[in-house]
Amino acid sequence: MSVSLTHEAVPSRAEAAVSVEIQQLEKRAIFKVWAAAALPMAALAWLVAPVLADRFAGDGHIPLAKALIVSLAIGMVWQFVLVMTLVRREQGTLRWSTVREALWLRSPRSPRSGRSGGRVWLIVIPLIIAFTAEMIAGGGGVGAALMFAQRFFQTPTVFVYILVMLATGLVLDLVMLRLRHWLIPWDDEAV
Repeated sequence: MSVSLTHEAVPSRAEAAVSVEIQQLEKRAIFKVWAAAALPMAALAWLVAPVLADRFAGDGHIPLAKALIVSLAIGMVWQFVLVMTLVRREQGTLRWSTVREALWLRSPRSPRSGRSGGRVWLIVIPLIIAFTAEMIAGGGGVGAALMFAQRFFQTPTVFVYILVMLATGLVLDLVMLRLRHWLIPWDDEAV
């Protein structure tokens, strides 16, 4: 006996995913969750890190930087535990399918074709290169020239550099809108 299934009879991955209901918290509960996530981080950064700085080796601010990295890493572990506790309490389980849906850990899909947008990741590489170039050549550029002109009260030069930065920002905005339209063609706002 053979059974043929039509395209409509086969559920898509999105439909086959676990149904997760996310409840809206009241203002008081939102404040409690915020406090549970933010206040330990503040205490670790402002109270614990300065105390730990004496235990690390280095000159100048190096021990404090090391203490901050360790303290904030501990704080991020706390935030992970807090999120998992909240998901477990709200959803009743920590299965990956439930956690993925509750935390919206899904790749974006086109509503027209159902295809997952892989081209979106192509923008990450140029952004990493641009960020690295800015960090390497941070001593020069328009920003440094503007600060130099401002320090010596060269007002016309300051205005020219501000206009150059404004024009650069407008051009980059247009480029990013074009990239967005190319990378996410199904997005209504990208048109």
